Amino acid sequence: MFPTRITDPNGNYISIEYADKVESKAFGPRIASITDTLSRVITFNYDSDLPDARLTSIAAPGIGGRTRTLVRLHYAHQLLTYAFVGGGGIVRRGDFYGVDAIYFPAVSCGYWFDSYSSYGMITKVSQRCAMTFQPGKSDGDQGTISPGTMTDDRVYNYPSVTNGGPPLSDAPSYTTMTESWAGMNTPPSVTSYSLQKFPLFQRLIVTYPDGARHYTYTDTDPTKFTNGLVYDELTDGGSPAVLSQIQTTFELGDYQSPRVKTIQKTNVLGQTTSTVFTYGSHYNQITRVQELDYDGKTVLRSTGIAYVQDAGYPARHIFNLPNDVIVIDRNGAGLAETTYAYDRQPLAQAPSITNHFGYI
Repeated sequence: MFPTRITDPNGNYISIEYADKVESKAFGPRIASITDTLSRVITFNYDSDLPDARLTSIAAPGIGGRTRTLVRLHYAHQLLTYAFVGGGGIVRRGDFYGVDAIYFPAVSCGYWFDSYSSYGMITKVSQRCAMTFQPGKSDGDQGTISPGTMTDDRVYNYPSVTNGGPPLSDAPSYTTMTESWAGMNTPPSVTSYSLQKFPLFQRLIVTYPDGARHYTYTDTDPTKFTNGLVYDELTDGGSPAVLSQIQTTFELGDYQSPRVKTIQKTNVLGQTTSTVFTYGSHYNQITRVQELDYDGKTVLRSTGIAYVQDAGYPARHIFNLPNDVIVIDRNGAGLAETTYAYDRQPLAQAPSITNHFGYI
């Protein structure tokens, strides 16, 4: 099932046309064009000479009724070689056509990908300028893209069987990113990544070229609603001393979805400020935000939010429209008040507006 129209809560919609039917292609239908809310048509071109008819360019209306190409993509044939503990590995076939160039004609710049791991991951992302394009025999033909000159290179050390790497027990991942810039006269900078998995959480340690480290803690307890959420982040300067820390607690909200309850920020002096969120009974609406001092009790500032209660808005999937926002200081004195009003004119049919359904 693929969408042909997407409508927003205000009745504006985009239309999607497909180049073929899902029944005729193992990989599903290809988008031929998208007509936006102003009736502008964005077209998608494919190279029928490549397997699976790869997307090669996207075009949109230009100035004076002309058409301009937004981006061009080029592909190169790649082979897969892999090894997993216990053998196996499910792939559709042992080769694929991977993107090796992305070109933006308006600026003659883009990206060059000339290195893949044996598992199919891009191992080098090179940002380029002064690139050129030589068209092929048709709009869909991928043509020829030149590499231009390098401005920034990023190399990721994904494992590769061809380099003698051992069989993997999990998805391939990189542990370092080495970056180089045009004209630099120092060694390339290296950022390292270490993912440590524990029974109920995981810790990602990112070590930057200057030695500073950033720790990210993620809940992985499958029995809790916070599974997959980041609850603690801290940064040090390469020593045990913490420079900054952000801790987040959550609560189960409307629609059984997690929502932020408190955010605590600790500075290099060990002083912690807190932000506390209070919610209404519907739609996870934030009704009050309290900013607390270092003692965790004194309210420095409080923001109260009231929402529009008209039932017509939720019926159109429009939620959380603020009606009145009041900010008060620690002494209860008002600092600011903002009132919002919506749709004060009567609703009317709008048949002359393009790609719009309903009223305005």
